[in-house]
Amino acid sequence: MTQPWLRLRSLLMLFVFFAAVGFILPASSAYDEHSSLAARGGVPVTANFAQTSFREAFSKAGAAELSKITGMPIQTIDDLAAALRSRSVSPSQIPVNTINRGGPTLILNTRTAQALERAGIPRSQWNGINQTGNPLFEQMLTDQLRRNQLSPAGTPLTFPE
Repeated sequence: MTQPWLRLRSLLMLFVFFAAVGFILPASSAYDEHSSLAARGGVPVTANFAQTSFREAFSKAGAAELSKITGMPIQTIDDLAAALRSRSVSPSQIPVNTINRGGPTLILNTRTAQALERAGIPRSQWNGINQTGNPLFEQMLTDQLRRNQLSPAGTPLTFPE
């Protein structure tokens, strides 16, 4: 189980990152969830996660797929973030599956999103793939929300396990 101070440190690091790249929006912001950002394939800055925590290592299937995409061995979030920072792979090559059920857009592949964030890639440059209506991804989202005891709005923050 993660120590409380590690969660606090992660939260602080996430806040600093978002503030540094201009993703912290004032409460009165009129940001449109369905703006041209999403239309261009990016992921809205207001998108939430469908789970509260994540592991550092990708699943075997995820690692294999990302290794195939990048042409290098990818086992962890940091491996993918390093490949993105070194420009060995472009953010446009890394899919981020999302679903919108009328509230905030929800990110399904949390570890991929974490790698993009760690690499300092703005969400406007992410390769957002809208999977709304796809039965497989809709079921994955339903399962993630249920396992994490989240509302349909998901959560804006997620933490390493």
